[in-house]
Amino acid sequence: MQGWLLHANAEKLNPEAKEPRGLFPKAETGARRVTFRDITIQEYENRLRVYSQPEKIFCYFATIKTENDAGKLKVFMTPIDFLRSLRPGLRQPEGLGLNQFRRMDREEIKKLKCSGLPKDSIFYKLRPDGLLTFCDFLYLVMLLTMPEKYFKMGFKLFDQQGNGNLSIRDMNTLLLGITHDERFRNISAVHFYFFGPQLNQKLSLAKFLEFRRQLQHDVLLLEFNLLKKKRKPTDANKPQSNTISEVCFAKILLKCSAMSKTEKTNTLKRINKKYQPVKRGITQDEFMSFFRFVQHLPDIETALSYHYLAGADISRGALKHISHVLVGVPLSAHVIDVIFTVFNTKNSGILGCNGFIEALRHRMLRCKHTSFNLEDMYGSILKCAKKALM
Repeated sequence: MQGWLLHANAEKLNPEAKEPRGLFPKAETGARRVTFRDITIQEYENRLRVYSQPEKIFCYFATIKTENDAGKLKVFMTPIDFLRSLRPGLRQPEGLGLNQFRRMDREEIKKLKCSGLPKDSIFYKLRPDGLLTFCDFLYLVMLLTMPEKYFKMGFKLFDQQGNGNLSIRDMNTLLLGITHDERFRNISAVHFYFFGPQLNQKLSLAKFLEFRRQLQHDVLLLEFNLLKKKRKPTDANKPQSNTISEVCFAKILLKCSAMSKTEKTNTLKRINKKYQPVKRGITQDEFMSFFRFVQHLPDIETALSYHYLAGADISRGALKHISHVLVGVPLSAHVIDVIFTVFNTKNSGILGCNGFIEALRHRMLRCKHTSFNLEDMYGSILKCAKKALM
């Protein structure tokens, strides 16, 4: 609670609020030294992402307040606000916190552009201005955190025609079975995208999965572009770097790990010492491939468990084999080397399975309020399917 008081009372609402300092102010941008206040606010925001209800998370990280189509004032999230609500360590702009927003008119909204996203981004397909309502936020977070195979199973259960398509009524019943949350019945921009302006079209599994994959891609692209190395004023004539540093990539992994602060500090020192002289970096393709790999966490866990039960060590070659053959998302040798440098604290050349898997699991779940019990979910879906077929 003290973190919130620091954030809310020390800063007055500022219409021209500064942009957030980012994940790692000192290491990546050369900004001022991180203060105790910075750390306190960051820890508060990280707890809020995990333990607070979706309404509070939305009202804290959303930054825009403007009139909707009916002329009523409503709160909206930008794509960057949405990313901040998901990613540990991404600071909210100064002067904008719980129920504090930038008041903008419609002309100002039209000029809003997110430099980290292409024009064909899924956010702009939902709304021309790319803004999200609370219902949109709730829907998109659910899509990002729920494993793909459960949606495939749900589509098969509720597909009464056998053609792979669902109506909006079927989809609402499916989501109720998965989430136990009546709020998913509320109409959002996602519903209009899936079922048309009159909400009378059918949604195919292929369209649904393609939407989900593009959403995952756009969120990762936005994150990568925020973390990218920025040009110095003296390098204005040089092309923009399309990499992030190994230290930055390691920090993303460490944000999700259960290591102590001392262990994290020592790991970052080890990463910096090893890769700073090389200055190769992690490319966008490598970044995207790694987090596509993470989406297959259940398969990765199973494969690593088999290795341990068989008494086999998880070497660099074994992880490369798992990513290429089992998961189908090859990881580059450089990314694998960084992973081993982070989680192989004893420098034995063998990957510590527990720490690595725990970090991947934390990254996948993101928000505690979206977690679910597998047995309960299966039972709920089957009950809803029986009702729908009666």
